Amino acid sequence: MLSVLLAPPVTVPPPRYTGSFYGLEAAGGLERVNGENGLALDLGVRASSVLQMADVAARYELAHLDDGTLHAGVVSAQFHPFFMFMLGSDRLWTTLASVYLRLGLGGGHATHVGFTGLWDWGAGLDTPITEPDAGSSLWLGFEYRRTSFLDTSGDPLQSFLLRAGWRFNAL
Repeated sequence: MLSVLLAPPVTVPPPRYTGSFYGLEAAGGLERVNGENGLALDLGVRASSVLQMADVAARYELAHLDDGTLHAGVVSAQFHPFFMFMLGSDRLWTTLASVYLRLGLGGGHATHVGFTGLWDWGAGLDTPITEPDAGSSLWLGFEYRRTSFLDTSGDPLQSFLLRAGWRFNAL
């Protein structure tokens, strides 16, 4: 009798992936400056609005080269020129919609120049590895980044990074 009076539990499905997310990311790869190669790492947070119309990230970046290291904090915006592909609603279209151009600004300490401001630009893409409509998912990506120091005319750093991130769907 009691089971007849109780309603069955209602399960609420996770929000579908619409390009809107927040998440954690980590990247590693090759850094190149003055013909020398080194390691580059970064850790950060990233958030985006529906259709990735507003995509921002805040990252700590570490580059280790033969002539020293760079520790930097950078805030960047990612611009998605193919954002309308998000309406295709499968992994191929989602990956194409994730192609981005990046513009960042920050500051840090480099062994060879001291404390300095820096700016960077680049491009990249991300692709979901697990189902993005599940509420959260693993994403992998590739990014090229070119970083210049504001107070010197030295050669810019070029970064080639593989990125992994865990994204949570937002409304």
